[in-house]
Amino acid sequence: MFDIAVYDNSIYMTGYTSSFISPRLLPKDVFVASFASDGSLKWFKTIEGAGYEGVMDIATYDDSLFTAGSTDSFDAGGNDAFIASLFDSDGALRWLKTVGGAEMEYASCIAVYGDSI
Repeated sequence: MFDIAVYDNSIYMTGYTSSFISPRLLPKDVFVASFASDGSLKWFKTIEGAGYEGVMDIATYDDSLFTAGSTDSFDAGGNDAFIASLFDSDGALRWLKTVGGAEMEYASCIAVYGDSI
């Protein structure tokens, strides 16, 4: 687990896993979990790729969640940073964007201000 965010009586937790929760999980995949204020699990979702996916930060704005991390699932050389707009109230991934070149790129934090990330 890397980060926790709270919004509108929900608690969001993000990190990466290599556990047996989903049989499709590869060596490291991102997870985001949503909990009710009483601690009961609302949903658990993963971002899976062909290789390593790791997440470092999560932020909320209105009914949206945003996360930042790195992946080596794209063939751009080394790790690429990613930002994802994800998991609205039903847990659906909205979009994921990568930034990378021939070397290693990482996104270690994210901030949301109005409609800007």
